[in-house]
Amino acid sequence: MLSATVGGNETVLPEILDLYVAPGSTIADVTYGKGVFWRNVPEALYNLLATDVQTGVDCRELPYEDGEIDCVVFDPPYMHTPGGTAHTTHQPFERYYKNNDTGNRTTSSRRTFSSW
Repeated sequence: MLSATVGGNETVLPEILDLYVAPGSTIADVTYGKGVFWRNVPEALYNLLATDVQTGVDCRELPYEDGEIDCVVFDPPYMHTPGGTAHTTHQPFERYYKNNDTGNRTTSSRRTFSSW
């Protein structure tokens, strides 16, 4: 079966989760940013571990143990060029992801999403 949908991140993620991730699963969103993806996902439906380089968690050094998470959400624009020069003709990624000033490494620490 093939399917398609049109919408923003906050519209599409709930549909993807409904298809592929069982309620109650632990999901690590390792590029959480401002949480746009999660706006239309009921808070109690999943155990969300919301982390980002802004909270001290580098997606290259995740603080999770083997088998601790069921699903990972990774937003590829996280991998843009430091200094804000990679997307000069696109939406201003630096305003949303803000990882240009952090360097190549951050100190890992586990953060759990607890409130909207």
